[in-house]
Amino acid sequence: MSEHMRNFLILLAILLVACKEEPEITSTAGACSANDPVSEVGWVSMLKNSITNCSCLVSVIRGTYDGETVFFTAVTDPLCNVVATPTLYDCDGNNVKTFTESPADQEDLKNLIYQSVLYTCEK
Repeated sequence: MSEHMRNFLILLAILLVACKEEPEITSTAGACSANDPVSEVGWVSMLKNSITNCSCLVSVIRGTYDGETVFFTAVTDPLCNVVATPTLYDCDGNNVKTFTESPADQEDLKNLIYQSVLYTCEK
């Protein structure tokens, strides 16, 4: 084997190891069983990537709603005055509820409990 071929194979082996894909969650619990849902679960990563305007702090949050684990984005900046209208997703990325500005939804929003911030888009 020529030296060029040997060097090519070594470089190829290094690239294959360096380009290893992120681990994929195969559990039926999806994002709920992930150590780092933002980097390990595709739909949570897409939720993070959907945050594009960071003039106010916006976060991806894990919480509970009606006793179930949910994931959502929310403005977490105390200096920004906004009406909360999050869309809640279950562990598998299915839409659980989308809040509106209606008084009934804003009252029901009190049942949403913030547990942990998974990612924050900073100014």
